[in-house]
Amino acid sequence: MQWKNSQQSYGITAIALHWSSALLVIFMLGLGIYMTDLPDGDPKWGWYGLHKSIGLLIFMLLILRVIWKRLNTTPPLPNNLKRYEVILAHASHGLLYLLLLLIPITGYIDSSAGGYHINFFELFDIPTLIEKNKALMEFAAETHEFLAFFMMGLIVLHIGAALKHHIILKDDVLKRILPFYKQ
Repeated sequence: MQWKNSQQSYGITAIALHWSSALLVIFMLGLGIYMTDLPDGDPKWGWYGLHKSIGLLIFMLLILRVIWKRLNTTPPLPNNLKRYEVILAHASHGLLYLLLLLIPITGYIDSSAGGYHINFFELFDIPTLIEKNKALMEFAAETHEFLAFFMMGLIVLHIGAALKHHIILKDDVLKRILPFYKQ
C-alpha cells in the first residue's frame, strides 16, 4: 500500500489518520456520557483528565489530517452520484472537520473558564488563556455537549452513507478507506 493518496484510493497515512480519529472520537463520546453521570470525586476527575488528554490528541490529529489533505489528492466521488448527493457528501465531511475543531475548543474554554487545568497525559500542562468565568464556562459546557450529540448524529449519517455505497451502490467508496483493502 502506498503512503500517499492516489486517484483510486487513500494512502496508508490518510487511512491511519481517519481510523485513529474515528476510534478516538467514538471512545470519547461514550466516555463523555459515562463520566458526566459519575458522582464527584477522584474517579470522575481521573476520567475527565483522560477525556481532556484524548481531546487534545484528537485536535492534534485534526491538524495533521488537514495538512495531509492539503498535500495530497483526494480520490473523487463516483460519477454516478446525483448533484445533491455530492453536495451532501461534501457538507457532511466539512461538518465533521468543523466539529473536530469546535468540540475540543469548547472543551478547552469550559475547563479554562471553570478554573480547571488541562494536562496532556501527565506530560505537560496546556496554558490557560481564559480567566475564570462561570457564565462562559456554562455556555462552553452546554455548547460542547450539544456539539458532541450533533457529532453522534453525523457519525451515524456518515456510517450509513458508507454502507449505502458498499451494499446498495456497490462502489469502492468504503473499500478505499479500509486499511486492508487491496485494489
